[in-house]
Amino acid sequence: MLLDLLETKGTGKSETRWDQVQTGIAQLGDAARGPLQALSRDAERNLLPGQEPLGVFQFLAGQWFDAMMDRTTGWYKRFTQVWNFGLGLVLAVACNLNTIAITIIDGTESRQ
Repeated sequence: MLLDLLETKGTGKSETRWDQVQTGIAQLGDAARGPLQALSRDAERNLLPGQEPLGVFQFLAGQWFDAMMDRTTGWYKRFTQVWNFGLGLVLAVACNLNTIAITIIDGTESRQ
């Protein structure tokens, strides 16, 4: 999908797919252009014999996306843990809950 988008942005009649992708990257905004240009440079540098830069770029873009999603998932998990703890604390204070007394009362009633 990313490659299709970049190819349509860099449409040219005599260009190869890789040239179209490079042109498409150059036409993006600054926030997206920087990381994708770095990935395209890495794709050209890390070529093995018989490989095409487009395939290497696609692999590197997939790795980059997976790494960003892992970071986002970690951030979201930490954010929701803090939010849930704060919400539980506010509810406990607002309802004047004493969890120790509730635990002791529950424990003595179950023994009888």
